[in-house]
Amino acid sequence: AAFKLECSMVNTAVSVEFMGSFSQFIDDGYVVEVSTEDDADRVLQFNATNTAGENPVVGYFTPSAYLVYTFTGKDKDGNALAPISGRLQIRAATHLTLQFKIKGDESGNINKPTITVDTTCEELEPVSVEVDPTKKNNSNQ
Repeated sequence: AAFKLECSMVNTAVSVEFMGSFSQFIDDGYVVEVSTEDDADRVLQFNATNTAGENPVVGYFTPSAYLVYTFTGKDKDGNALAPISGRLQIRAATHLTLQFKIKGDESGNINKPTITVDTTCEELEPVSVEVDPTKKNNSNQ
């Protein structure tokens, strides 16, 4: 007989979004690097390509005390923008979204782009999975 198994995500899912007309003011090649503070060797890079489209990349991080991120990029004239770094406490079973926006984007009146970062975090709901112990392969085919 099959039984239901309640599965909860223990990792923290992380997404990056570049909002509005970001690429009108920032040169291609910008990147956001994300890692946990205690494992700086495992860095995930979010860029214009892998955050766009129907399946944007999502990073999964073991919840340690802090997640760190750094944005680097250039303006349309090729001048390096000051890096934007942040550090956030993360919790298990949550989806954290970092939204990068151009300040004043709405008015379109920008001489020097100023980038702001909004962070939203939502709880991930547990998922019920039906498991039949009499079958060797439980992938629902």
